[in-house]
Amino acid sequence: MENFKGFPVGHIDEIEVSKLRLDPFNPRLPQRLHQADVSDREILNWMLDDASLVHLMASIASNGFFPGEPIVALQEESTFIVVEGNRRLAAIKLLTNPSLASESPKTVFELSEKAKDYGTIPWKLPVYVVSKRDEVDNYIAFRHVTGIKSWPILSKARYSYYLFGKKKFYPEIFKDIASEIGSYAKHIRRYVQGYDLYLLAEKNEFFGVASVAEENFPLSLLTDSFDLPNIARLIRFNPNQALPSQEIDLENFELLFRWLYEIDPETKSTRLGESRDITLLNKVLGADKAKEKFLDGSSLKEAAEFTTAAEESLQEALKQARFWLRDANGYVTKVENVSDDDMKLSEQVLKMAEKIDFDLRYIKRKDEKVDFDF
Repeated sequence: MENFKGFPVGHIDEIEVSKLRLDPFNPRLPQRLHQADVSDREILNWMLDDASLVHLMASIASNGFFPGEPIVALQEESTFIVVEGNRRLAAIKLLTNPSLASESPKTVFELSEKAKDYGTIPWKLPVYVVSKRDEVDNYIAFRHVTGIKSWPILSKARYSYYLFGKKKFYPEIFKDIASEIGSYAKHIRRYVQGYDLYLLAEKNEFFGVASVAEENFPLSLLTDSFDLPNIARLIRFNPNQALPSQEIDLENFELLFRWLYEIDPETKSTRLGESRDITLLNKVLGADKAKEKFLDGSSLKEAAEFTTAAEESLQEALKQARFWLRDANGYVTKVENVSDDDMKLSEQVLKMAEKIDFDLRYIKRKDEKVDFDF
C-alpha cells in the first residue's frame, strides 16, 4: 500500500452552523439526491434512516461536540459546503432545529430538548476551509475508501469512479490513483469496474428487478462474480477494459443480474441463494449439462449435481463418516454395557455403508465397463 500524500492546504475558521450546508454530492447519498439544489431537509431525512445518526445525536447531546477531527468545507459565496463531516453536521443541525425531521420526529425532538438543557449544542464549529473540492479528494478517499472511516462498498466504488473520471485514461491510472490515496491498484480497478457495471444496470432501470434499491445495493455480489472465469465469460467481461460496460453482453448481463438480485416471491430467495454460492454458480456455468439444467429452471443445487460438485461433496461426506466411525471404534473398547439402541444404530450404519459401497462399485463398473466380484 502506498503512503497517503497528506492533508490539503487550507485554514481553520469558526463558522456558524446556519452557514454550513450538507454536501449534495456526498458519495453516501443515493443518486436521486445528487442535485445542486437539493435541500438540507431532504438530505437530513434520508440520513435519519441510519440509526447511527440518532446515536451520534445522543452522544453530542450528552457530551457536547468533540472537534478532534476537523470538519472540512468548501466556500461558496456566503455559505460553506461541508465535504467531510456531513454526519456530524447533520446531527448538530437536527439538534439545533428538530422541526427539520420528518423521520423519527419524537426522538429527534427529545434529544434536542436534552441538548438544550445540557447546553451542549454548538452554534459555531471549527471548520477547515478549502478553496476547491479537488483539494480534499484524496484526503476523503484516504479516510473512506482506503478504510480509516470505511464507507459501504457502493459508496467506495462511486467515489473511486469519480476519481477515475477526473483523469484521462492511461495504462497506469489505477496504480496512480491507489498511490495518491494509500490503496491498492487492484482495489481501485475493482471499484471502478464494479460501479461501471452498476451504472449499466441503473441505465436499464435494474432490468425491472423490484427488490433492488440503491440504498442497500450489495455491489460486492457483482464484483465477486466477474472475478470468476465462467461468469466473466458468460457476460463477456474483459478485465483489461477499464470500463467493461463497453463490451458487455447485455442480454447475459441481465440474466446474471436477475440470478444475483431478483427475489422469487414464493421461495423468498434469488436463483443464486446465498452469496457464498457464487463459486457454485461459476462451476455450473462451466459444465454444459449443468448450465443447460440451470437455464431450464433447475435450482442451483440441482444443476450442480451435473458438475464435479457432487463428487466433491461425496468425498467430503465419506471423510467425515470415516472420522466419526474412527471415534466410535475407539469407544467400543471402553464401554461395558451395550444397549439394544446401540446395536440397532450399528446395524443401520453397516447397511448404509454396504449400500454406498455397492452403488459406488456399480457406477465405477459402468464408467470403466469392467466386472466386479460382489
